[in-house]
Amino acid sequence: MKKSIAEIAALVGGAVAGDGQKLIGDIRPIEEADADDLTFVSNPKYFKWLKTTLAGAILVPPGTVAPDKNLIAVADPYAAFGKLLAVFYPVDHGPAGISPDAYIEEGASVSPEATVMPRAFISRGARVDKGAVLYPGVFIGRDASVGEDSVLYANVSVYARSVIGRRVILHSGVVIGGDGFGFSAPGSQNKKIPQVGVVQIDDDVELGANTTVD
Repeated sequence: MKKSIAEIAALVGGAVAGDGQKLIGDIRPIEEADADDLTFVSNPKYFKWLKTTLAGAILVPPGTVAPDKNLIAVADPYAAFGKLLAVFYPVDHGPAGISPDAYIEEGASVSPEATVMPRAFISRGARVDKGAVLYPGVFIGRDASVGEDSVLYANVSVYARSVIGRRVILHSGVVIGGDGFGFSAPGSQNKKIPQVGVVQIDDDVELGANTTVD
């Protein structure tokens, strides 16, 4: 996939200085970029590379001057770089749809626009909204919910009544809603205190692999 510098600038709200029609096919670090690549510079210690880089286009802060280079001036080059990485390297979750090898209990609500992969388990009373992606081995407990466009990678566990917001990313092995530490010790015998609260993960949160939130 190639895009012109002008198209790229429009995606990030940038201003072009140079050849806006030149096509860009990849994104690479400034010291490695070639003539068909986009790169960025935001830290002053990397400005020295502006003279020698072969990059076809460079995301830069406003006011940057680099003769004979194609520049895209944006307020935050690093943030723009991140946005463009998502454009040039979109995440592919495979075919959409609900696998016949997923187990969905009666009483669960799963949007037909969700993606549920083999061996995922969705308990009764749970809700999975449109655009959500559940990888193999995901467990969704009773009355838990997963919001729109959230992605739960392999072997994520969401305990009963937990709430997962929209556009949340939970990497493999994350556990949401397990019991916290609650014991009393009358005498010499520990007594478990029931953990009856819930865990809510709000919109646009990302949790790394094997994270637990009790």
